[in-house]
Amino acid sequence: PIPLWSGQTLAEFPPILWGWVTLTGIAQAVYLIGLAGAYRLGDMSFAYPLARALPVLFVALITIISGRGAEVTSIGYPGMGLIVIGCVILPLITFRDFAFTEYVSPVYLFALLAAIGTTGYTVIDDIGLRLMRESSTVSLENRSITLLYISFQTTSTAVSAWLVVLFYRPERRQLAEIFRDRPRLH
Repeated sequence: PIPLWSGQTLAEFPPILWGWVTLTGIAQAVYLIGLAGAYRLGDMSFAYPLARALPVLFVALITIISGRGAEVTSIGYPGMGLIVIGCVILPLITFRDFAFTEYVSPVYLFALLAAIGTTGYTVIDDIGLRLMRESSTVSLENRSITLLYISFQTTSTAVSAWLVVLFYRPERRQLAEIFRDRPRLH
């Protein structure tokens, strides 16, 4: 309902926006696949902090490579480092428990996949929102643009996730089990 509420027609948005909206849905699906895989194979307390910490570094790296590194302040770099270190050591009971070999497993490969997805949708959403804000045909305030973009992003993510379920047999099987085992309303 948000696109209807906005008063904007879909044709008023820059055509290139739809490519970015499609890409953000794919990146979100990659994130969901990675996170689900990590949760299936391992302990959430190990996988999730890593999946959330790595994008901090990846987004900063992309920001620097794309020439927008001036937006990151000198105190920002140590801050990012501390966040990553904190997320990596968070699940440890003592520092003596730390071993690099603990982080080499399929759980962490899925956490890395989730981090790549997060990095992708973070960068893509920045581009998509900029396109909408800078478009001469979009006559909405910033808050409304953000809400509208979220509705596009969410729809694209839902479509991408459904495509994964439809084309990946183990996911179809699990979906069938969920529907079969769910409580019935009488």
